[in-house]
Amino acid sequence: MNIASRFVLWCSIPLWLTPLAAGQHYGVTDVGSLDPGGVLDISYGGGINSSGEVVGSSYTAALVLHAYVWTKKDGIRDLGTFGGSSSAAYAINDFGTVVGQADLASGLFHAFSWTGSGGMQDLGTLGGSESAAFAINNHGQVVGNAFTATGLSHAFLWTTGNGMQDLGTLGGDSSTAYAINSYGEVVGSSQLPNNSGVHAFLWTSSKGMQDLGTINGYNYSSAYGINDSSRVVGYVGLTQAFTYTFGFLWSSAHHLNSLGFLEGGTQTFAVGINSFGAVVGSFNDAFGVSYAFMWTKPDGMRDLNFMIPQNSGWILSQASAINSVGQITGSGPVLSSGNYTNHAFLLTPKS
Repeated sequence: MNIASRFVLWCSIPLWLTPLAAGQHYGVTDVGSLDPGGVLDISYGGGINSSGEVVGSSYTAALVLHAYVWTKKDGIRDLGTFGGSSSAAYAINDFGTVVGQADLASGLFHAFSWTGSGGMQDLGTLGGSESAAFAINNHGQVVGNAFTATGLSHAFLWTTGNGMQDLGTLGGDSSTAYAINSYGEVVGSSQLPNNSGVHAFLWTSSKGMQDLGTINGYNYSSAYGINDSSRVVGYVGLTQAFTYTFGFLWSSAHHLNSLGFLEGGTQTFAVGINSFGAVVGSFNDAFGVSYAFMWTKPDGMRDLNFMIPQNSGWILSQASAINSVGQITGSGPVLSSGNYTNHAFLLTPKS
């Protein structure tokens, strides 16, 4: 799992044009883009906080991706870069602090933390050349990965007082941290000894890095979300097209459990979980087409496309994050002036 894997995942979502029937459980808000009506009128939704503020990346008029923050009051705002061409935002906490990665003038990229009053702060590296920040909690603790002085990419935990701390690996060369909860528990993925595989991990300050294992004999797993009940989500298995990949839910009591598949599906990628245990992500159908899903314990896995108004014009390809009130962000094609363009969305439960 390389340092910009989440960024690449969002930017590779295809523009599937098959309309779906739908229910009416969520209202859909179009987040828009940084170049509305332009050549690349495209945006991707990455993170959401409890106020429904959304962050992600969008193409600008200069045809480069920039990090943005969107609020209902002010709309979409370009967060800029460190003097280079591109940036991406991956998460936002309840105080409006955004984290992601941004290019330097040299073309290298560094992890950033952004606030409305202070702008973009460079979080540095672990002694190497590049870094990226993927999550932040309400205490301002940031996680991601960064290159070390020896050229290896390691998971980090950054705090205001201590700066960037190397979280190590499960014995292999590299690791990445993707999420952190309010208690400072961190999840991600790491190579195993001799780089013989990649496993999801849970890191705590008291126990260090714990291997969460896999299921069904696969030697690949990765964790992308954790809530304050220490429930972890991610996926297990190969990621090539038309191979089985299982979204999972992990807890200390039950360990890894598959979330299953929707009928005809072959791949499930779980990437976000909220405080009530609702899980979001994407699944691929038998044709390799990607759609957004939500999973809950009472109802199992549901295609989010059947939970929005039928005439919305949207095809929800990827759900990236869900907040404590059930709002969801992600991205997918939306019909505008007779054409489809990929935009970030905000789903809000209907009362």
